Amino acid sequence: MTYKKKRDPFELVYSFRKTILENKPTVDQMYDELRMMNFKIKPVQGDVAYLNLKNDQFIELLWSLGKLDEFYQSNYDNVASKQKDVFYRLFDEMYQRFQSELNQISLHKGKSNESASGFEVEIFKDRSVNKN
Repeated sequence: MTYKKKRDPFELVYSFRKTILENKPTVDQMYDELRMMNFKIKPVQGDVAYLNLKNDQFIELLWSLGKLDEFYQSNYDNVASKQKDVFYRLFDEMYQRFQSELNQISLHKGKSNESASGFEVEIFKDRSVNKN
């Protein structure tokens, strides 16, 4: 049996911040990676045609959320059982911060978009697996 050393959640989060968040690729590269992350944007209220979904801040924050999700998924099992709650709280803190920043971005196209003044979208990752 192989014993794998469990990692400290604080070290994992520090490493994530240093290696991923502080070394972001260009916006074009982030956009390409986002397409591979299978994010879907579903309008809940309003018309997304009036939104600039290629806004640099939007792309950067969505990319950061995608990387955070990948980080959580790949490291959850590497944390000792006693530390999983701490790991989740650290993850959730970063997630909430990104969500808050995402909600504050102005995505309106052009100068005057009265018809786009009220909108709500749901952003999620499509995790469906093709069974071919």
